[in-house]
Amino acid sequence: TPAISITGADIIINSDSKGLVLGADQDVTLFSDDAGALFIVKGQDISYHASDSEGWHKFVAGDSGTSYHHIYGGEGGSAELQLIPDGGRDSFADAYRFLATDAGILTIDSYAGGSWNPVVTINGTLGSNAGYVGIGTNTPISSLEVEAGTGTGGAILTLGTKETAVVTADVLGRINFYAPHEHTTDGNEVAASIAAVAQDTFAADNNSCALYFQTGKSEVATTKMVIDEDGNAGIGVGGTAPLE
Repeated sequence: TPAISITGADIIINSDSKGLVLGADQDVTLFSDDAGALFIVKGQDISYHASDSEGWHKFVAGDSGTSYHHIYGGEGGSAELQLIPDGGRDSFADAYRFLATDAGILTIDSYAGGSWNPVVTINGTLGSNAGYVGIGTNTPISSLEVEAGTGTGGAILTLGTKETAVVTADVLGRINFYAPHEHTTDGNEVAASIAAVAQDTFAADNNSCALYFQTGKSEVATTKMVIDEDGNAGIGVGGTAPLE
């Protein structure tokens, strides 16, 4: 039998251990004795969940107009957010999810072939693996690991320029090595670098490019070896022969 009671500033409507609490400060709670509070409006914050073992969602109106959506994992479980386009409501086509595990791992997964597949993985708190990032794998073994391709393909890392009119000496891409937390002046300068440098103005019939290998001793790394557009290698010079 439905019952209405007043406890302090709360008005409680209860029927078969399920009901509604109208509290002070415009608070509203839907509850079930089987699962506790199911839906809570507290000021500008909204929380809801299915049961204690299935986790919580909480919408928080923060300070300065900032709001948050918290997803709390169930007991010993993970928390995830799935993004499913309209066309994938039944098939999960083109769906993505953000998954945070209780082991401190965050993954961004795509759905294909009946299962979720890792796109990007970040290890947050796994000891020596903390901060590792994986692309195409959820178990990266270094600061950055990329897995892709099958057979003889393998993973490809591509560096490119947004320059629309490449001319001589333009850098198409570069890999730098340095010690950012070392001493100022020389200690934290770029100590080594590999750069792809245009050797001519690019055109429909020309993409002349050389690789510059640079190292430092007491300065920003400077060029020590060049492999030019013809495959000639120069050590200490530009290189006009197969090896100079």
